[in-house]
Amino acid sequence: MNIVNDRKDAERAIAAAALEAQKLESIGVLAAGIAHDFNNLLTCILGNLELAAIQLPPGDPARSCLEIAGSAAHKAAVLVAQMLAYARKSGGHPTTFDLSALVAELIPLVETSIPKTVRLDLSLAPGLPWLAADIAEIQQIVMNLVINGGESFGPAGGVLRVSTGLVSDGIFLEVRDFGCGMTEATKRRIFEPFFTTKFTGRGLGLAAVSGIVSRLNARMDIQTAPGEGSTFRIVFPAVSAQLPAMEPAAPQSSSGAGLILVVDDDPTVRNLARTALQICGYSVLSAENGKAALEIFRDNSGIAAVLMDLTMPVMGGSEAFMRMNQIRPGVPFIICSGFSETAVREQFIGVPAGVLLKPFTLDEFRDKIASVLVPAKSVALKVADASGAL
Repeated sequence: MNIVNDRKDAERAIAAAALEAQKLESIGVLAAGIAHDFNNLLTCILGNLELAAIQLPPGDPARSCLEIAGSAAHKAAVLVAQMLAYARKSGGHPTTFDLSALVAELIPLVETSIPKTVRLDLSLAPGLPWLAADIAEIQQIVMNLVINGGESFGPAGGVLRVSTGLVSDGIFLEVRDFGCGMTEATKRRIFEPFFTTKFTGRGLGLAAVSGIVSRLNARMDIQTAPGEGSTFRIVFPAVSAQLPAMEPAAPQSSSGAGLILVVDDDPTVRNLARTALQICGYSVLSAENGKAALEIFRDNSGIAAVLMDLTMPVMGGSEAFMRMNQIRPGVPFIICSGFSETAVREQFIGVPAGVLLKPFTLDEFRDKIASVLVPAKSVALKVADASGAL
């Protein structure tokens, strides 16, 4: 009888775990969709704030209002990035770096976000193997764990220990607090989005950490008990050597010439792109989906570049890109998306295309346009020189 009961209990536990995993996966899909739509809105907000500031004379008192609004919008963009991290849809520019050096640089910034009664104790191992990841995501992990640990103390405060080191299967980052600790019931829920034991409005931090850790094929161990504090240890896979450093991008000219096709189903984003391009001296055609863009592209052989959203009705950016590339190979494309560069690149493996992530600043927008047009012009000149030599 006990064997039967044990089997039923095990089956119920497995079913409950599967249901919980399905629920969290559904929330992740929802979070990714919301983040994508929010990035469209933030693109419009930030872009128009910058356009408004450009039109104001120096010293105009309205500039400070625009700066405050812009700062708030950038904070909203960070929150959206956390949603994408939880949904495992982010992951931008991987590089190699020293984890200890990164933590040491970041700690002075994080200290301002924890109570003054909490003292940070650092134990950062020198000479670690290189870590391969997106620096911004590792910074997000460090900040979220340190801030979360700092808030676990009572009014008297205490010591928060941050350590790095080497173990048999990789490089570890450990954040240990001596605060209130957690019950098993709380521990089971800490990675749920918006679950929090603090005041309303918090709770995405650890969910975002969980998404990043999963995507990096790292592992996270947690030790905690009520009254004994909590220890979060993340072990990242190491690489044997540093990858070549990326050359810093040369500053691009803020003025240009040529015909640009803008494709986006959001009219506010289309209008923003049109205005920004026209200010820089470009001529602009626009379309609300890939099918309409394809017709415009066929009828206008003078299009110098295409700026196209990835997710659109009727015909998406991926299909439109492939068809346009068949009509006229070599025309520069910039894929503009509210998801991550990794998610975009997965749809364009082996195909040259620039990526511009929403929300973007006007400087990022202008530089990206210039960066794809300059190489295209260089190729055209080389072809012309070769034909002349014949």
